[in-house]
Amino acid sequence: MKAWLVRVRDENWCTVVFAESRGKARAAALSTDCCEDADFTDIEARRLPIADSQYNGRTEMDWDDPKDRLFLVKEAGFYCEYVEPYNCEKCSAKEYCDLYQDSLEELREEEADETDA
Repeated sequence: MKAWLVRVRDENWCTVVFAESRGKARAAALSTDCCEDADFTDIEARRLPIADSQYNGRTEMDWDDPKDRLFLVKEAGFYCEYVEPYNCEKCSAKEYCDLYQDSLEELREEEADETDA
Protein backbone atom coordinates (compact mmCIF):
# COMPACT_ATOMS: atom_id res chain seq x y z
CA MET A 1 0.00 0.00 0.00
CA LYS A 2 1.28 3.47 -0.87
CA ALA A 3 1.30 6.51 1.40
CA TRP A 4 -0.11 9.77 0.05
CA LEU A 5 -0.02 13.29 1.45
CA VAL A 6 -3.47 14.73 0.80
CA ARG A 7 -4.88 18.20 1.25
CA VAL A 8 -7.43 20.59 -0.14
CA ARG A 9 -5.87 22.79 -2.80
CA ASP A 10 -4.60 26.12 -1.38
CA GLU A 11 -5.13 24.99 2.23
CA ASN A 12 -2.42 24.38 4.84
CA TRP A 13 -3.94 21.33 6.52
CA CYS A 14 -2.89 17.91 5.30
CA THR A 15 -2.95 14.27 6.31
CA VAL A 16 -1.44 10.98 5.21
CA VAL A 17 -3.67 8.27 3.75
CA PHE A 18 -2.86 4.85 2.32
CA ALA A 19 -4.20 3.80 -1.06
CA GLU A 20 -3.19 1.97 -4.19
CA SER A 21 -3.43 5.00 -6.50
CA ARG A 22 -3.68 8.79 -6.49
CA GLY A 23 -7.39 8.66 -7.31
CA LYS A 24 -8.09 6.21 -4.50
CA ALA A 25 -6.08 8.41 -2.14
CA ARG A 26 -8.20 11.41 -3.09
CA ALA A 27 -11.35 9.36 -2.52
CA ALA A 28 -10.05 8.19 0.88
CA ALA A 29 -9.28 11.80 1.78
CA LEU A 30 -12.98 12.62 1.62
CA SER A 31 -13.37 10.60 4.84
CA THR A 32 -10.72 12.55 6.75
CA ASP A 33 -11.18 15.62 8.95
CA CYS A 34 -8.77 17.42 6.68
CA CYS A 35 -10.79 17.01 3.48
CA GLU A 36 -14.30 15.95 4.48
CA ASP A 37 -15.99 19.13 3.25
CA ALA A 38 -13.98 19.42 0.03
CA ASP A 39 -14.96 18.67 -3.51
CA PHE A 40 -13.14 15.67 -4.93
CA THR A 41 -11.65 17.86 -7.66
CA ASP A 42 -10.11 20.19 -5.05
CA ILE A 43 -8.17 17.45 -3.27
CA GLU A 44 -4.49 17.13 -4.07
CA ALA A 45 -2.58 13.91 -3.44
CA ARG A 46 1.15 13.41 -3.77
CA ARG A 47 3.24 10.40 -2.92
CA LEU A 48 4.98 10.23 0.43
CA PRO A 49 7.10 7.09 -0.03
CA ILE A 50 8.88 7.56 3.28
CA ALA A 51 5.59 6.70 5.01
CA ASP A 52 4.86 3.51 3.05
CA SER A 53 6.36 1.46 5.88
CA GLN A 54 3.80 2.87 8.33
CA TYR A 55 0.87 1.08 6.71
CA ASN A 56 -0.80 -1.21 9.24
CA GLY A 57 -4.25 -1.76 7.78
CA ARG A 58 -5.60 1.71 8.56
CA THR A 59 -6.57 4.15 5.85
CA GLU A 60 -5.11 7.24 7.57
CA MET A 61 -2.25 8.00 9.91
CA ASP A 62 -3.52 9.32 13.24
CA TRP A 63 -1.99 12.56 14.54
CA ASP A 64 -3.33 11.71 18.01
CA ASP A 65 -1.46 8.37 18.07
CA PRO A 66 1.95 9.04 19.69
CA LYS A 67 3.76 6.63 17.35
CA ASP A 68 2.20 8.15 14.23
CA ARG A 69 2.90 11.67 15.47
CA LEU A 70 6.52 10.83 16.19
CA PHE A 71 6.95 9.47 12.67
CA LEU A 72 5.13 12.39 11.02
CA VAL A 73 7.22 14.99 12.85
CA LYS A 74 10.58 13.23 12.78
CA GLU A 75 10.46 11.74 9.29
CA ALA A 76 7.94 13.80 7.33
CA GLY A 77 8.43 17.30 8.76
CA PHE A 78 4.95 17.75 10.20
CA TYR A 79 4.33 20.21 13.06
CA CYS A 80 1.50 21.76 15.02
CA GLU A 81 0.00 25.02 13.92
CA TYR A 82 1.34 26.74 17.04
CA VAL A 83 3.24 25.88 20.19
CA GLU A 84 1.31 25.25 23.40
CA PRO A 85 3.84 24.56 26.18
CA TYR A 86 1.47 22.38 28.20
CA ASN A 87 0.66 20.14 25.22
CA CYS A 88 4.23 20.20 23.89
CA GLU A 89 5.64 18.84 27.14
CA LYS A 90 3.49 15.71 26.71
CA CYS A 91 4.13 15.32 22.98
CA SER A 92 5.90 12.17 21.78
CA ALA A 93 7.70 14.18 19.08
CA LYS A 94 8.85 17.22 21.06
CA GLU A 95 12.53 16.33 20.62
CA TYR A 96 12.14 16.54 16.84
CA CYS A 97 9.74 19.48 16.57
CA ASP A 98 11.49 22.58 15.25
CA LEU A 99 8.75 24.90 16.54
CA TYR A 100 9.00 23.51 20.06
CA GLN A 101 12.79 23.56 20.05
CA ASP A 102 12.75 27.16 18.78
CA SER A 103 10.33 28.18 21.55
CA LEU A 104 12.63 26.59 24.16
CA GLU A 105 15.59 28.51 22.73
CA GLU A 106 13.62 31.78 22.84
CA LEU A 107 12.67 31.09 26.46
CA ARG A 108 16.31 30.43 27.37
CA GLU A 109 17.35 33.68 25.69
CA GLU A 110 14.65 35.62 27.55
CA GLU A 111 15.75 34.12 30.86
CA ALA A 112 19.39 34.94 30.10
CA ASP A 113 18.45 38.53 29.23
CA GLU A 114 16.56 38.85 32.53
CA THR A 115 19.51 37.58 34.57
CA ASP A 116 21.90 39.91 32.72
CA ALA A 117 19.72 42.95 33.47
